[in-house]
Amino acid sequence: MVDLNAFNALIRNKCGLRFEKNRMNWLKESIINRMKFCGLSSPLQYFNLIQVDTVEFTNLVNLLTINETYFFREQGQLSLFTDRLVPMISKKISGRIRILSAGCATGEEPYSIAIALMEKYGPDFDKRFSIAATDIDSDTIKKAIAGVYSGNSFRKFSESLMDKYFSPTDRGQYLVKDFIRTAVYFENTNILACTENPRFKDMDVIFYRNVSIYFDCETREKALENLKKLMREGGYLIVSSVETMSNDLGILHPIELDGFFLYQKTSDNWKSHDYKTTQSITKHHDITRRHDVTRDHAITREQDMYRETVTGKAACTATLPLTDVRVKPHGTSSMKLPGLPNAYRIDEPTEIVKEKKTSVNGLNTEDIEDLIEKSMILINEKQYPEALHTVDTAIAMAPNSARAHMLKAFILFNTKSFRQAGEVCLKTMALDQWNYDAYIILGLIAKQDNDGKEALKRFKEAIYIDSSSWLAHYHAGDTYSVLGENDHAEREYSIVIKLLEKAAGGLGPTLFYRTFNSEQILHLCRHNIKQLRKLRGT
Repeated sequence: MVDLNAFNALIRNKCGLRFEKNRMNWLKESIINRMKFCGLSSPLQYFNLIQVDTVEFTNLVNLLTINETYFFREQGQLSLFTDRLVPMISKKISGRIRILSAGCATGEEPYSIAIALMEKYGPDFDKRFSIAATDIDSDTIKKAIAGVYSGNSFRKFSESLMDKYFSPTDRGQYLVKDFIRTAVYFENTNILACTENPRFKDMDVIFYRNVSIYFDCETREKALENLKKLMREGGYLIVSSVETMSNDLGILHPIELDGFFLYQKTSDNWKSHDYKTTQSITKHHDITRRHDVTRDHAITREQDMYRETVTGKAACTATLPLTDVRVKPHGTSSMKLPGLPNAYRIDEPTEIVKEKKTSVNGLNTEDIEDLIEKSMILINEKQYPEALHTVDTAIAMAPNSARAHMLKAFILFNTKSFRQAGEVCLKTMALDQWNYDAYIILGLIAKQDNDGKEALKRFKEAIYIDSSSWLAHYHAGDTYSVLGENDHAEREYSIVIKLLEKAAGGLGPTLFYRTFNSEQILHLCRHNIKQLRKLRGT
């Protein structure tokens, strides 16, 4: 039997690629394929081989990576680059503008950049611009250098440009003409380990599109830190529209230009927020809020997002909220939320009562609160093993503490222990049926498993608990988009906008471990509404 977890961990550690549950079969098939090619019958033998044989490890990575791309993909970003960024950069620097296509796959992107520049700036464009491209897959780099493409790569490419920049071959394919092909420098390099390469230094613009979707949050941070080192001060990073929010990790400054979101390297140690105030999870306060269900539900219900215009894997685990808000709909007695397993139902919502200063295992409740506070400090510092040990101690002392269980679920989720996190969420819900975070985490776990219906159910339950929270609306909308139900997207974005505007620029009572300020969320929602209206032709 193939131990996929061991292979997954090795591949992640070496090159940052991750394989979630829905892609494990592809990982297994690729391993078996390479084992047969190498004449090996034991997965352990192959595992030991790829640890020492860099060529075979590269062969496996080449098989695993998906290189689906085409010319002039997300053409709006190319126009933004040629029409707006290039003139802005030209005013600040002398010499050639340096451009990098990071994760270039088979080369359609860097050649598209070269073609767009020539169209805008003429045949001497190569004297004004330096274009480099890199990918971890050595096979795709060879294809990119060869510059031969079939019809599928031209799905959004005009015939006039085909005649101008490509020559037909006798095999029914098309070859990039030399004056474009020689304008791009290709190299087989891992972006997690390319900071010392002089060819990639002082970049003015880096295209980093549809690459980070394969990374978990830790790897995404490392990749962004490396790319930042390659950038000139004031340089720009362009990501795909589905990766905008998931790359807002406080490393580069997000900006909006002509309705597009991109990132810029700045010198002022910019962060999305003042992390000392908004990210310091050092104290939780019990908040009891009563809710007028009729009033709240007038603002809510079905929702959707168009995935190509927002954050695909936006729910990077780093964006998970950590709240301590207890919400109880007004006038309820034996209310039961839909979808909660019978084993975990509670007839009467738990009242929030100040714990008496009693002794538990020789420690009073103040000691328990200290442990919870300590665990939150450790979470803030991303010392998850220590935080888990601390919160487990608190749970041992106070096994009915919903807050301690919720912290444990949060830690487990952020360390990718999704099954265990889900189990702890159910325990939390048994102790506190109205725990908003438990439903959010269960929804995000379902998204990780590509179970859109289950995810949507959980986000709806979170909305039922607190329909005034934009977060559940946002994640539910993302899930609707995955399910292909786009009709409600504009309404849901509008709800998020109304909620944030009503909060006067705040994000409500939810604390975020990683977060976005309200202006960024508002910009994204407004941008996505525009895109949805374009799709409808209105």
